[in-house]
Amino acid sequence: APEQHLPAIATTRSLRLVAVYSRSSRSVQALAQAAKKYASIAHDDLSVYCDEDGPEAGLDALLKRQDVDTVVMALPIPAQPALIEKAWRAGKSVISEKPVAPSVAEARRLISLSSSSDSSLPSLSTFRPRWLIAEQFPYTPSFDRAARLVRAGRIGRVRSFNVEVYIQVPKPEGEDNWRKVPDYQGGFLLDGGVHFAAALRHILPSPPISLSASVRQIQPYLPPIDTLQALVTCEDGTTGTFTVSFGIERPS
Repeated sequence: APEQHLPAIATTRSLRLVAVYSRSSRSVQALAQAAKKYASIAHDDLSVYCDEDGPEAGLDALLKRQDVDTVVMALPIPAQPALIEKAWRAGKSVISEKPVAPSVAEARRLISLSSSSDSSLPSLSTFRPRWLIAEQFPYTPSFDRAARLVRAGRIGRVRSFNVEVYIQVPKPEGEDNWRKVPDYQGGFLLDGGVHFAAALRHILPSPPISLSASVRQIQPYLPPIDTLQALVTCEDGTTGTFTVSFGIERPS
């Protein structure tokens, strides 16, 4: 949060940071201290919430505030779904990290809930809590330009595609990284590979509708899997291959 989310909020004119929250007092105080580096944040008006200070100063108290429209979450993947839903039920829009959930089933449940007419979710004639996934690759200028060129037909009709991504994770980083003992499926492959899947979806003129894949672990320090090779079929019949590996050295 201090390295990525806080600078982004501080430099976005349409956003005003009014409160920060964490489960522990130590981490929330560190975040509040980091906010002091940004002149655009009104530090005297910045409220601090943490569960260690009791229920009157925890997340529930924060979500009751009428001046909070959106909650930005920087959480471990397994913890996200419950808090996303909690924020929605409090009438708040959410910006959350990728991937959206620790499993396909939980992700589908959240997506369904976000677009449903569930009577327990606040719904007004002009507003319904919205959800944005903080996946940056589709907003990267190079990927976005590629998408615009493809959609404009500048390279002709897309009939096939081949994506290969090789990012070998050094052994010390792999051994020390929290991703190697994940509470969600995929480890490095899910947490890092989702970027390139998002970029591909943004560029393709037709959305993928089916995928057949093989996964495996090549490096012993990158469990449970570090390599994926897939055949992708799009709605318009276009097919292609998608390979992402954090365990194979990039071919020369």
